[in-house]
Amino acid sequence: VTDKEEASATSDEGGGELFVAVARDEHVRTLKNKETKNSQDVRMNRVAQESVVTRVLLSDEELGSYRILDEVCPDVIVLGFDQDHLQEDLVRFMSERNREIPIERLVYQPKTQP
Repeated sequence: VTDKEEASATSDEGGGELFVAVARDEHVRTLKNKETKNSQDVRMNRVAQESVVTRVLLSDEELGSYRILDEVCPDVIVLGFDQDHLQEDLVRFMSERNREIPIERLVYQPKTQP
């Protein structure tokens, strides 16, 4: 889950605990080839303010290691609508380790102007 709107939608759908991993600034620079709009600290604080979020974690230091999965032991992984490459990499990672965690995707919902 990558932002607070996605966090709210995810928790409303499934119940239970919601753990949100926030990408490290250096990973955003590496993967998107640009600077972040908001720092990882700002993003973590914004997500943590959502009442539906149980815990906010900073993503693994090593890109693609997915150690966070062992820490959290999720029943399901929910990714944002624009996380195609992450989903592909997670599927590859789990396949190589004979591990299976369902992956769900959020649907794009444009922000409405008040």
